[in-house]
Amino acid sequence: MNAYHDYGKKGMDETLLPALIETLGRHGKVFITSEKNIGEAFEKYRLVIDPSDMHHYLAFASIFISDSQSMTVEAAILGTPNIRVSDFAGRVSVLEVLEKEYCLTAAFKPHEKERVLNLVDEWVRDDRLQEKYSLRRSRMLADMTDVTEFMVKQIEGTGKAGK
Repeated sequence: MNAYHDYGKKGMDETLLPALIETLGRHGKVFITSEKNIGEAFEKYRLVIDPSDMHHYLAFASIFISDSQSMTVEAAILGTPNIRVSDFAGRVSVLEVLEKEYCLTAAFKPHEKERVLNLVDEWVRDDRLQEKYSLRRSRMLADMTDVTEFMVKQIEGTGKAGK
């Protein structure tokens, strides 16, 4: 979290990361992407990819854990189970909708490490987690306006007489 609006805000720290790696590592591969220094101990987990490929990796991840509001929105919309650890938990309206109405994300404050780890432990044992998120994503998409379809109808409608 290094943008101007993030000044003084906290997200994931180096005390949560080892516990997450230990828990998740028992069930699959762990990758870290970060725009900042993550420390030598974690470099072996760093995933170096072309940024334009990030959404492909995100879409096929089993679980995504972040302190980024924007990446969390993207994971939720893609239907990837995700957890956000941030001082902004409970304060970003689009994420509140995705969490409260569609159960497509879970947000925690940085001091709630045990709750984060408990949810991760629950998720790695849930054989239906991906299916649940896929169904939730489908419901969310069904509720939303398809902006492309809306714009096409608007444009097509402008060429008709009387409009």
